[in-house]
Amino acid sequence: TVAGYLRWRCALGEFWLDEVWTWDICQQMTWPGGLFYQLREENNHYLNTLWIWLLGREAWWGWYRLLPVLCGVGAVVLAWRLAGSRVAHSPGTEGSSDLAAGIASGLTATSYLMIHFSSEARGYAYAVLFAAWAFSVLPSLVDTQLQNLQSGQSPTPVPGRLLLWFTLACCGGFLSQPVFLTCYGAMGIWVFLKLRRTVDSGH
Repeated sequence: TVAGYLRWRCALGEFWLDEVWTWDICQQMTWPGGLFYQLREENNHYLNTLWIWLLGREAWWGWYRLLPVLCGVGAVVLAWRLAGSRVAHSPGTEGSSDLAAGIASGLTATSYLMIHFSSEARGYAYAVLFAAWAFSVLPSLVDTQLQNLQSGQSPTPVPGRLLLWFTLACCGGFLSQPVFLTCYGAMGIWVFLKLRRTVDSGH
């Protein structure tokens, strides 16, 4: 509730130059596929541009920021889930998951940058949401693969639902903002280090 209130109140302010720029260039589109070849602008954050184009030129300006606000609130929920689940599965941290989840969601909800970038019609709020979504699924995918490596029995198939969610989250991230590439690279490093640590420990 707090996260949504803060973001929506900030979203009621005036448009920034980049938002006006996006609103202007999206008028060049004639169909959704035009995102990829009709707009040759660095400010073309695909999902955000598509949202503004779908709303049309005469929409109430507040609607342009509605989806980023919802993405910002969703990121807070995922921060709560991520912190709680990671602590709950760590040895020696019994009873600390609720505290970790509260701190993570509280910091995400009240962070100035998180509020700012999820209260304007640009692609950063989308990218944060999809990055958190992808990383919330990734540990389960990696654990399944580790079980396959450690087991002498027939491999356990990767759950199709988790693989689909991770794929959709990564596609959404890349369509949100190019900065998602750094998140994707960080997840790759995390997977590499986790696999190496497991192999070195002999487990």
